[in-house]
Amino acid sequence: MSKEPSYMVGERLNFWPHGQLAANTQPEAAVVAFVLPVNVTSPTLVNLAIIDHEGRPYTERAVRLVQTNDMQRTGQGIPEHRFATWPGDSLADLNEQFESDKEARDAAKKPTAKAAK
Repeated sequence: MSKEPSYMVGERLNFWPHGQLAANTQPEAAVVAFVLPVNVTSPTLVNLAIIDHEGRPYTERAVRLVQTNDMQRTGQGIPEHRFATWPGDSLADLNEQFESDKEARDAAKKPTAKAAK
């Protein structure tokens, strides 16, 4: 499942420039160049040095790093465009984890029979 975040410059990530719209394609190789400060309600954002499928380098700033602990904390799933994942995480596993967490959050919000009285 998800790697525990180390927030280290130089960490290898997968970059999905087109998000889930191109989930059947391979991600581009990326390296963390900078980790932006995180607060309680925001997802982890990183600046990346990326190598595209043609071998050309480029950079992206403030890219969301999708990981299960951020999805649980912020209640946000995988974005439609432009995000990064840890190399071992599959989009299907991350989506499944988010939906499971969302169901648990929704169930916790529903009032119980005793609370309704």
